[in-house]
Amino acid sequence: MTTRRFLRWAAPFFLMAMVSAGQAAEADSARAWSHEATVYFWLPDVDGTSTYPSPGGDVSVDASDILSALDMAFMGVLESRRGPWSIVADFIYLDLSDSGDTVLRRPQGPGIIGIPARVDMGLKGWTSSLLLGHALHETGNYRVDVAAGMRYFDLDGDASLTLTGPVLPNPPALQLEESVQLLDAILAVRGRYVFNDAWSLRYHLDFGTGDSDLTWQAAGGLVWDRSWGNVKLYYRHLAYDQKDGGLLEDFSFSGPLLGVGFRF
Repeated sequence: MTTRRFLRWAAPFFLMAMVSAGQAAEADSARAWSHEATVYFWLPDVDGTSTYPSPGGDVSVDASDILSALDMAFMGVLESRRGPWSIVADFIYLDLSDSGDTVLRRPQGPGIIGIPARVDMGLKGWTSSLLLGHALHETGNYRVDVAAGMRYFDLDGDASLTLTGPVLPNPPALQLEESVQLLDAILAVRGRYVFNDAWSLRYHLDFGTGDSDLTWQAAGGLVWDRSWGNVKLYYRHLAYDQKDGGLLEDFSFSGPLLGVGFRF
């Protein structure tokens, strides 16, 4: 059984566990559901390698060399809690594009040659995750949750490469397109420490595998609590490790984000 088939087989059981957790929480009438919806504005840097198949061999491009412009990034999170149980749904959309000079690394014979090129490149993608959590430890000002769930990542990339090195005069631009879809099971640790009525610290760490060799994420920062909700200032790092090739190879997004949360 492949990893993707296993995850699809396990998904209904995960959803049943979520329903059971909700029913167990409903049995405790002394506690009510609480919800928090947060909209983030994330400004990540991109690092890694994007690989496109081309006639005669794959062409690899360093994202750190050409991707310095972010067209748009959005993240939204909905968290629901009742007693020790929590359900967290997370959604991220990224749209990046840029142009620059780079060096194409292309296999030739027993070695690899480098060809200077001009690249116009774009990446559009989204990722969503769903976690079911339970409080492992909770006091008046400190809480740590353990959670399990799934993350799905969909990315489309396109590039136009114009060779500028020692090649034939006026070579035509090479149009390349590639996409990747990854479904991974993840485990997470999430926590909060409250300093006072106005300030608290939150953190999130997860890792997983499935269609990815490894994916992991770390985020954390300060939260300014108000009567209507809160304002969050985090730093977030999301990474994918793909040793077997494809569009992504050791790809990561890192940067600060500003979020506004509303409780209801």
